[in-house]
Amino acid sequence: MLLVLVLLLAQAKADLAPRLKRAQEYFDAGRFREALPLCAELVKANPGNAHLLANLGIAEHMTGDHRAAEQSLRSALKLDSNLYAANLYLGLAEISLGRPATAIRPLEKALELQPTNAELRQLLAGAFYDAGMYDRACDEFRQLTWADPSSARAWYALGRTWSALAGVAYGQLLSLVTPDSAYALAVQADGLMRRQQFRRAFVIFREALGKDPDLVTARAALAGIYQSAGHPDWAAKEQQLVATLDCSTHAIECELTATHYEAVLERTQVERTPAALFWRAQAYTGLAYQAFAKLEQLPASVELHRFRAGVHYEAGRRAQVVEELRRALDLAPQDRGLRRDLAMALGAASDYPAAYQLALELLRDDPGSPELNALAGDALLNSQKPREALAFLKRSVAADPHNLVTRASLGRAYMQTGAVKLALPHLEAAIAADKDGSLHYQLARAYNETGQTELAREAMAKYQELSAKAARPAEPEITAPEF
Repeated sequence: MLLVLVLLLAQAKADLAPRLKRAQEYFDAGRFREALPLCAELVKANPGNAHLLANLGIAEHMTGDHRAAEQSLRSALKLDSNLYAANLYLGLAEISLGRPATAIRPLEKALELQPTNAELRQLLAGAFYDAGMYDRACDEFRQLTWADPSSARAWYALGRTWSALAGVAYGQLLSLVTPDSAYALAVQADGLMRRQQFRRAFVIFREALGKDPDLVTARAALAGIYQSAGHPDWAAKEQQLVATLDCSTHAIECELTATHYEAVLERTQVERTPAALFWRAQAYTGLAYQAFAKLEQLPASVELHRFRAGVHYEAGRRAQVVEELRRALDLAPQDRGLRRDLAMALGAASDYPAAYQLALELLRDDPGSPELNALAGDALLNSQKPREALAFLKRSVAADPHNLVTRASLGRAYMQTGAVKLALPHLEAAIAADKDGSLHYQLARAYNETGQTELAREAMAKYQELSAKAARPAEPEITAPEF
């Protein structure tokens, strides 16, 4: 970018040279807001100059006017499609506008111009990922890990991409099978394993094996459950069945058991049967675990702590999520995304004073954020400060009226301040999100207090039904293998 300015300065007319020189100084110092009017003047004086249009677009992007930047940069590229900076910043502007798919083409062109630029490849891979083009993202992230095996960022991103591909395959599978099929049950049990609900997973895996005794991943999972439960002899029996599987008739299963995940992907590349999709998803999951295992072998990094926070989150360990995000922030204290994640994690961990303080800090730069306003409001509401919570919750609902969770919080806040009539429309709107009956209970109270006794009776009956369903069943026993 600076080189472009220097070259232009050398070629400039006498009356433009001082402005170009000042623009170069502002760019050099990162003072883009001051550079912006100078860049606009220079473009006006030289409307057909691609380099000047590119500099204007860069200044617009760096000062937050991404739509104007997009127009300026596209105009520059119409004049010269090989401008590296214009392609790069057009991609960045499109990402800032929430259009990752549109960012791909200029970023690919920029990478074509600078093929060894790892930061640019990471940016392009991220655009593919955000656009849902996981196969393309995977190709780019793998190249990054090959070029630099010590890159925690690349391994973390690759693991997430493999996981996303597994999610797509599982989604396709579940659209083809009934919920009680062996494959659907195995997918359900895998989810329970990630949430560390081993006893419930045990029952579902056994049910899946009752329908398909050759489901080797279910047997391997049972072996792991037995081992962790202190029954190595039972685990050995399950492992023996896995080891004696006939590979002449179960080639894909054997490849998967041997962790030959790429071979499984190759064998299932064309097929879209439930079996092929299941084993394909399992292979993607295995590759994700391998990528995350590489991440664990590297020195501590933001990505490592993010990964561990995700594992704890799935297992419901909210305090550990907070701890890992704090460790990540120690390594990147200015990372606003991490601070935002930590604020949300503090709220989920019921540390309401800390969540509120961090939400307030973040709201200074983003006062209209529906998520941060909801977090601050919920923190106050759960700290028995419903009146103070109202302003935050009303702002959040105004910005995002379709968020039923926040509508429920606003209804609760109105109820606690005695504004029952104001609470009613929010409780009624949020009722579809009620999982445990608590909202129906609040609604029954509101109906009673407004004289709507029949509606109150119906809401109370629904509350009792939902609360009974939400009661956690007794944990099942882990029993010996049935063979």
